[in-house]
Amino acid sequence: SDLLALLSRRPCTIRDAAAGLGIHVTDAGKLLESLTVDGSVRTAFQDGQWFYALARHDKETPHDARR
Repeated sequence: SDLLALLSRRPCTIRDAAAGLGIHVTDAGKLLESLTVDGSVRTAFQDGQWFYALARHDKETPHDARR
C-alpha cells in the first residue's frame, strides 16, 4: 500500500502520514491502527509524539526436513 511505502522511507506521525497520502488524519489513524494490529507496523513514543514505522520481522530460514 502507499502507506507502507511511505513508512519504508521513514517513521511518521499520524499527521505526517495523512499529509504524505493526502488523506484526513482520522483515515490515516484508522489505517495505521489496522496495520499495527496485524503486526505490519510498530509504534514508538518519542519527543511527545507517537511515531509509526514498518515492523521488523526476522526472516526465519526453513529447516531442511531431510535432516
